[in-house]
Amino acid sequence: MRNLIVFALLSIVLLSCSVDDKTNDFYLETLPIETVVVPESFESGETSVIGYTYIRSSTCHIFNDLYYSIDGDQRTIAVINRVYEDSGNGNGCSDLDGEIVSRTFDFMVNNESGTSYTFKFWQGEDQNGEDIYLTIEVPVVE
Repeated sequence: MRNLIVFALLSIVLLSCSVDDKTNDFYLETLPIETVVVPESFESGETSVIGYTYIRSSTCHIFNDLYYSIDGDQRTIAVINRVYEDSGNGNGCSDLDGEIVSRTFDFMVNNESGTSYTFKFWQGEDQNGEDIYLTIEVPVVE
């Protein structure tokens, strides 16, 4: 009898969950980086702060993560937003008319003095669909 009660309660809990809830429907969108603030040089073994801005176009665009790819001493970076679908239940998206968002990230400098890092900040695509990057080389000093 006890097992039957546990099974009934478990069934009620599982069946009460709605898989039709569309409030969490989203997709990921890569957004261009508009401006960057990078130190003129890095010190080996230290952590530096790198600043950047991007444009948030609606209230449904929420920062998710940075695309951060490492290839030797080169770093490729872009902003990834989670974009929530308009649920149609009165919680629609509002245009933000190009709201500028400023963020930073910490960069640990592992290279030795006399080397450098090359940063490629993704700034969108040209008319031919080719990626455009703001490329900045930063030397590592003592």
